[in-house]
Amino acid sequence: MPQAILTCDPDSVDLARHELKEAAADAHIEEILSPGVLLVELGDSYWEFAEKWHQQPPIFVRHLCPVQMTVSLH
Repeated sequence: MPQAILTCDPDSVDLARHELKEAAADAHIEEILSPGVLLVELGDSYWEFAEKWHQQPPIFVRHLCPVQMTVSLH
């Protein structure tokens, strides 16, 4: 599944999660990377998902960036 980095105000994570679910019911937060920075798993392709928010922008989500590669830092 495609992934993305989503940012929001740290106090608005629950509201951003709700906007994520409204746009794609099968999308979910994979990990909270830091306060207000979330790794999300998308059900659609990144571009299909981004088009939904382009047509009807979210209020609480500030940024959405596609994940191209992940690297383990262990």
